[in-house]
Amino acid sequence: MPKSKGREPALGEMQDFSGRYRGAQQVEARAGGWYEFADIGDELVGEYRGTQPFRNGMKSTIRTTDGTLVVFSTPTLLRQQLEEIKIGESVAIVLAGFEKSNKASPMKVFQVFRLPSGGQRK
Repeated sequence: MPKSKGREPALGEMQDFSGRYRGAQQVEARAGGWYEFADIGDELVGEYRGTQPFRNGMKSTIRTTDGTLVVFSTPTLLRQQLEEIKIGESVAIVLAGFEKSNKASPMKVFQVFRLPSGGQRK
């Protein structure tokens, strides 16, 4: 279908196309954005969706139990732990502590747990 040659839409302007598809149910996005592990005990629990290259490192994605997609930075040691987890498996990632490193900031140490399907915290 050719594009119409109308005016340029304003930023943030939205149109409703819900009537275009008979019997269709609209799917709402639940984008959680970027997650930063900052404090000991911070955790992400959900379905592991994979790890990809990103800027100067790697990023991984988890789909939480409420369906939100969360992306987080994946340092080398965490990436190595996640290599043991298959895409689609339930996982818990917990910031367990910090260790001294050669860099200005301390190295984050994670514990990664493979959970039973749909696994939850005790």
